[in-house]
Amino acid sequence: RSRDKVLAAEQDAQRARLGHVDARIAKAEGELTRARAAEREAAGELAGAQGALTRAEAKQKRAEAELKTTQQRAAAGGPGRP
Repeated sequence: RSRDKVLAAEQDAQRARLGHVDARIAKAEGELTRARAAEREAAGELAGAQGALTRAEAKQKRAEAELKTTQQRAAAGGPGRP
């Protein structure tokens, strides 16, 4: 009987340790889920910013091309044609 009590106590202790490990795993999984959601959000924001940058660069190039054309026309001495 003494042996059964010792074994039962060991089993209870093992169950308690497993419970603590399970709780830590659950907490880590929750943190991982939140981190993945934040990563997806950041990736979406990055994609949007990259798209805006690409559009702004294209707009800048068009403006530079128009400026160059205007300057060339002015240097040629004429108002140019639309």
